[in-house]
Amino acid sequence: MEQFKLSVFQATMRGQSGAARLNWLDMAADQASAEGARLLVCPELYLAGLSTSGSDAHAAAEYVAQLADIAALHQISILGTGIESDGDVAFNTAFLADSSGEITYRHRKVHLTEEEAENFRPGRDFTVVSIDGWRIGVLLGRDLEFPESARHAAFEGAEMLIVPAALTEDRMFIADKMAPVRAFENRLFVVLANWSGSAGRQTFGGGSRIIAPDGTEDQVAGKGELLLSAVFDKHRLFVAREEINYVDRLRPV
Repeated sequence: MEQFKLSVFQATMRGQSGAARLNWLDMAADQASAEGARLLVCPELYLAGLSTSGSDAHAAAEYVAQLADIAALHQISILGTGIESDGDVAFNTAFLADSSGEITYRHRKVHLTEEEAENFRPGRDFTVVSIDGWRIGVLLGRDLEFPESARHAAFEGAEMLIVPAALTEDRMFIADKMAPVRAFENRLFVVLANWSGSAGRQTFGGGSRIIAPDGTEDQVAGKGELLLSAVFDKHRLFVAREEINYVDRLRPV
C-alpha cells in the first residue's frame, strides 16, 4: 500500500484509573477508525498510566487484553505501551494489537531511565513489523536519544519510526531537535506520541508530531488531548532517499 493513514492519540495525564484510560482509548480508536486510520498510537506507558512499578504487571496484563478487544471492536491496529511480566522480571513494552484483536508485535524498551532500571529489565533489539505493506520500527522514549537505535531499525528496513514518549516540558528538545534529525539521517518518517497535562510535579509537553524523511515537521500538536492524523506516502521516501541515502552509503569506521 503506497499510502497509509495513522493517528496519534495525545492523551492528557489526569491521574485517572486504568478503566478510565481504556475508556478514553476506546473513544479515540472509534474516531480514528471512522476517519480511515489504519493505526492508532498512544504515548509511552499509556496502559500503565506512566507507572513504572513491576507490581502493576498483573493488572497491566488485563489492560493489554482489553487493548486487543478495543482494536478488534473498531477494526483498527493500536500500539499501546504497558508493563509486561515474564517470570520474575518486568519490561516496559509496546504492544501492537491488530484489527482482529491479536497481539502481533512487541518492543521491549532498550534504554531505560534510572527510575525504570529499578523495576524493569532492558530489551535487547530493534525489530520491525509490517503493517499494510509499511515497514515500521518502534522506539520507546529514551530509545530515541541514542542514534544507534534508529539506525538499527533503519538497517532492518524500517520506513517509519513510531516513538511513544513521556517527555516533560524541560525535555521537549528531544522532540524539537532529536526527532527531526533521526528522520533526516535515516531517511524515514518519524511519528512521536507524547503526553500532555500534569502528574505530581511533572508537566508533560504535548507536542506530538509527524516528521517527514527530509526532517520536515509536517504536523506538530500543541498541548491538551487531541487526535493528530496524517496520510503517509511512499513517494516521499523515494524522493528523500534518491537525494541521499545515508543508510546505504554508510561506510565502516
